[in-house]
Amino acid sequence: MIDVNLYESVFKQPTNEYSAYWVGFLMADGCIKKTPKSYCIVNLELTETDLTHIEKFKKFVNSNNKIYWIHRNDKREKWSNSKPMVGLSITSQTMVDLANYGVIPSKSKIADVMLLQNNKHFWRGLIDGDGSITSIHSGKNPSLEFAGSFNLVNKFAIFVHSEIFNHKSSVRKTKIKDFYKISFNGSSGVKVIKHL
Repeated sequence: MIDVNLYESVFKQPTNEYSAYWVGFLMADGCIKKTPKSYCIVNLELTETDLTHIEKFKKFVNSNNKIYWIHRNDKREKWSNSKPMVGLSITSQTMVDLANYGVIPSKSKIADVMLLQNNKHFWRGLIDGDGSITSIHSGKNPSLEFAGSFNLVNKFAIFVHSEIFNHKSSVRKTKIKDFYKISFNGSSGVKVIKHL
């Protein structure tokens, strides 16, 4: 169903921090599909505790579509026994612009950012989706970790090296095939978090 009030061109030129942030967040947690008529379906599903984030995205794109709840009980599903999920689905002809930045169907293991690799707001959105910050309330310096495709993790390492401090951290493999991670600890972690 077409959302008649949707801000369809919101990602045409993500020059402001909000557009760039949501491109990053959709790169991490969005699901993009194309219909036979060249429409783009953008799905964003998060755990129920992140309902306010779904509401912020809905407001950002000015969608009238309803937020839906998902309760998965199938033990064969990877989400079984997890918390309920909330989501928003949008169909648009012009949100295919997301592909210009690398947000494409079946992107998880091959994801790669284009045009926004030097934009800190893009990286903030991506880290919000696929990153984590630890030790933030323990009195110790926090550490930031990000996991994803090799291309994304490597480009984040390059961004940090060129924009924040002159020390390139190593990209490491994870236990999941084709996924990599990078972490910044202590004072380095603080610098990255403050910059983003």
